[in-house]
Amino acid sequence: MISGIGLQKKYWKKLDSNIYKIGVIVEYSAIANQLIQYIEDLNEYSSVDSIGIIVDDENNIHRQWFEKHYPEVPFLFCRRDECKEIDLLDVIVIPESNKSIYEYIPSKITRIGLPHGTDVPIESTLCVYGGGFYFDYVLGARKQPKLTTQKYINSFPAVMRLHQQPFVSELPFGFPKLDKFFNAVSKLTGPKKAIIYHLSLLSVEEYWVVDVIFETLKTLLDEFPDKTIIFRVHHFNNKHPKVIECLNLGRGYSNFYYSDADSYIDDYARGAVMVTHREYYNHLFDLATGCPTIVYKLDPSYSLQYGHDGRYFTTDKIHFIDVLNQALNSRFDTSEECRKKRCLAAGIYNPGASFDYLVDNIEHIVSGQVLPEWTTYFLNEGTSKDVDFKLRQLIVSNRPFGPFAMAFGVMANHSALSLLLLAENYIRNSNVREYYYPLGFTAFYKLVHHEDFDLLSVESKVWWKIRGEVAFEFCCDAIDNGEISVTHELMWLRDHYQVSIESVEEINDVVRNDLKIINFYDGSNVQCGDILFYGAGAFTESIILSNQCNRNFNPIAIFDGDELKQNSLFMGIPVFHPDKIEYFSQDIIIGSQGSVTEIVNSLIINKNVKNKLFGFVNDPINNFLLNLLAKN
Repeated sequence: MISGIGLQKKYWKKLDSNIYKIGVIVEYSAIANQLIQYIEDLNEYSSVDSIGIIVDDENNIHRQWFEKHYPEVPFLFCRRDECKEIDLLDVIVIPESNKSIYEYIPSKITRIGLPHGTDVPIESTLCVYGGGFYFDYVLGARKQPKLTTQKYINSFPAVMRLHQQPFVSELPFGFPKLDKFFNAVSKLTGPKKAIIYHLSLLSVEEYWVVDVIFETLKTLLDEFPDKTIIFRVHHFNNKHPKVIECLNLGRGYSNFYYSDADSYIDDYARGAVMVTHREYYNHLFDLATGCPTIVYKLDPSYSLQYGHDGRYFTTDKIHFIDVLNQALNSRFDTSEECRKKRCLAAGIYNPGASFDYLVDNIEHIVSGQVLPEWTTYFLNEGTSKDVDFKLRQLIVSNRPFGPFAMAFGVMANHSALSLLLLAENYIRNSNVREYYYPLGFTAFYKLVHHEDFDLLSVESKVWWKIRGEVAFEFCCDAIDNGEISVTHELMWLRDHYQVSIESVEEINDVVRNDLKIINFYDGSNVQCGDILFYGAGAFTESIILSNQCNRNFNPIAIFDGDELKQNSLFMGIPVFHPDKIEYFSQDIIIGSQGSVTEIVNSLIINKNVKNKLFGFVNDPINNFLLNLLAKN
């Protein structure tokens, strides 16, 4: 049931003022079924009117899919430029994302963030997925270690934030997907006769997993003909050659079942045991069913990393069948009462009653309140100078800076420079390349078609030769192997974007400069004279050694939090506890790359350091990105 913005606004205006209007951003993704559940469950409450929001659906493909599969669910379809018209909503629920910060949602609507699983720490929700830029509240699934309320000061500059409040508050909500799974298990009668073979995204699994999938599946099918073998892979890997090989194998067995529905709940509820190659902190199968989990590793000495109870087993290839039979023959209490106790013991909030808690507190949320039982992280105001200050650190770090790059793009009205930074960010994500690399080249495609591209055409060519070319070859190979989908942007770049670097000098014209040690505050170089270092390690050593030829500065002290290094000499320089920084006024060079942003934050927030802070730049692309930022 899909409506347009005009009809929906008339409907909202007729609603009783005591009814809260809640929108849910619905995307065609792996969690689409969870988002649909939110709409359906919220509409069970008389005080709530909930609707799914489908935004900017190119060619209506996804709109038609939702309309076909969920004809009874209310949806509003609107283009991005129409989203300003949804400001009659009281609240909007937004799934965390690593490719959008939802800048098209009116800022007057209270935003509630939805993490994608029970084991997502608040640190990831706010920093990795960027919730600190666009969430007022976050729906917490389980108890997490308490962090200082000042933890995220200086992390999300006010000029880049899109939500209303100067804080992000985490609600003790729960996990509706677990509720649904839990209830599905309770409704089943009779003994469970299925073995689940569960695989994560193959690029996240250990390197050897892809080589044992076929053999493991065949062993399960042959050894347990009386059990249904439920085989499920991440939807990104449906066309992987090894998965296709397994599907062809399964067609020859009557006990094979391929789980490819959007939700695995109905399939997994039948499971008596789950086989996996990854140890999960809290997988829903364990919590909802109370049935055992087998962690199959190549290493026979592997021991469990998390504090599981006796329902987790480990095995190698030799003992696989024996351990699996042991798990199947064990008699665990899987009653509803026991399963609920285990959920509470795992720190899950409100098992079976997540939405009751949310609806009971919706008035507090709409009015911008926080309750003592909620965990609230405060954000500072800041100025536009804080943007460059943070961005310099992120460029120097050599780490991905996704949400910051996206927020910078919105603030800069998607300038050519912001698109180059976004491409750089995604190409730095080397862990899940088949997901992030295409996003990087989508940004680069937009850069090539940007009205100001000519201003960065030479820099773009150099970036492509040094950074992009190898990543693009990976994408082309992955397409050929069926590991990623063909996109218009990838195909256009392959067919039309030709890079010709005529000489080494042409590259040097872009990347050659004297910038080596940069002031995070204003982008200037370090001055000659006495200098301090933070961190007595290999990176500091490399900076000092690189300085010995030029003699630009004289290191007089190093500060390090490691007690074993304190009160000693490092390269002949005394090492002190960080508390001693207050007795020195000289500039500080951060002797770290990957942890530079955390160290700078700690020095400013915890130590109240007023010294100028510098970072070491040892990458040619980082050098010219910093130069471009200075000119911007």
